[in-house]
Amino acid sequence: MYNMCAEHVATETGSGLLWHALDGNGNTLCTRIFIAAPASDGAGDREDYCRSCMNAVADADSWEP
Repeated sequence: MYNMCAEHVATETGSGLLWHALDGNGNTLCTRIFIAAPASDGAGDREDYCRSCMNAVADADSWEP
């Protein structure tokens, strides 16, 4: 299981939240460094998921020893 953390990003219509997956050490799977958005901030903003993080999660889930 992974934790998620949001980052504020600029969008065509203003601002939004980009969600990243975090490993057990609290690092993003895409290795991007950012300042996390406060949990209560941006509740109405557009949300999206980091493709690199989601691909890393999918690759890890499909791994067979």
